[in-house]
Amino acid sequence: MPKIIDCNTEEKLEFSEFLEILNESKINTACEDEMLEFAPYLKMLNNNKQFLSNIIINELKDYENFQNNNSYTSQVIMLAPPKKGSSFFVRANIWPAKDDYLTQINGEDTFFYHKPHDHNFNFLTSGYHGSGYWSDYYEYDYEKVIGYPGEEVDLKFIERSKLSIGKLMLYRAHIDVHDQLPADEFSISINVMENTLRPLVTDQYAFDTERKKIKKLLNRHNALFVMRASLVLNDQNSLDIIDHISKKHSMDAVRMAAIDAIALSNTCLRSRAEVYQNSLKANSSFISKNSYVRLRNIEEGL
Repeated sequence: MPKIIDCNTEEKLEFSEFLEILNESKINTACEDEMLEFAPYLKMLNNNKQFLSNIIINELKDYENFQNNNSYTSQVIMLAPPKKGSSFFVRANIWPAKDDYLTQINGEDTFFYHKPHDHNFNFLTSGYHGSGYWSDYYEYDYEKVIGYPGEEVDLKFIERSKLSIGKLMLYRAHIDVHDQLPADEFSISINVMENTLRPLVTDQYAFDTERKKIKKLLNRHNALFVMRASLVLNDQNSLDIIDHISKKHSMDAVRMAAIDAIALSNTCLRSRAEVYQNSLKANSSFISKNSYVRLRNIEEGL
């Protein structure tokens, strides 16, 4: 499970001070040890129970531009957005309770409850307000996984616990899996997030914890959408380029996205199946296994 960080300081930091320290530290957020060393500063910020309301109030004064640098859902309040050349960003997350009005009108899925997943990035988190959301925690070995829907994974259940006020944790990339459960009361957490290229070149998974299998991939890159849009325009040059990407790109996930784009450009299911059939012998277990899963789904629909 995420590493619990013991830090009992009662010192407080203003957000501007916290951000200055974070910027000057040149922290490598992809390194667990460096994240752990920075954790006491997050604790000091977490001790300041006025900073977040001050930020929100100041932004509301200019409500037409409120959170205009936030690409997340309304569950997230962006405090320091990702910037070029910076290895971090800072956000606050809102966790409504099961019987909270926000949960009732939006549904629990909106807040990523009951969706077991890992992360392909590190992040520090702290319980800022409320009793905190619950999680069922698991661990697994990313290096032993190929990465296709239905693949069996050796998920090890660790415990169920919550992110209570003042609790500090480090979520480790490709190790920690959690199934988030509704908080007992409206809660807020503060996160220092890794902002590196790693999430673009490695995989993130949703899991079926009962069957101990990968449910689907949660990769963030938009290669499939771009290539799919290009092929919809029926440009032969696009097809040639995307076919080349499907065979030569250095990232298996991007090659698979190109194969998917080519397959989906065929309205005929048999032609679509043929694309995946041709990919079964790819020199990549990731591509061959994912092609097999897609081919099987098509054949079941024929």
